[in-house]
Amino acid sequence: EPVPVSLLSISFDLAGDTPEQLVAYSQRHGADTSVWRVARPADQKAADRLLRALGIVAIEDGTGGFVHNSALHVIDRYGQVRGIYDYGDWQAALDGAELAAHEGAGTSDARSQGTRQ
Repeated sequence: EPVPVSLLSISFDLAGDTPEQLVAYSQRHGADTSVWRVARPADQKAADRLLRALGIVAIEDGTGGFVHNSALHVIDRYGQVRGIYDYGDWQAALDGAELAAHEGAGTSDARSQGTRQ
């Protein structure tokens, strides 16, 4: 049975990536918006929290862009990071997403409180 997986690309360049530019990016890459969303945090405080939570380091490069580590993060339906994979190892990330989806299928809201059934 297919596992529902979504892709979320997040921009941390709040000054440079306007919502309109993110729509254009999505269209340029042929994103199917039913499974691939492109977004950015609402403000710098939210961006900093998200960067820390995901272990992402983004440094301004002095030319208007950023240098950052690239990774694929598997996040379950409860917002918990289930795995971080090398950007080039999409198959392992997909396998991790599938495992997280199957493990999450047998749990209830008790899981969000840190317990498993």
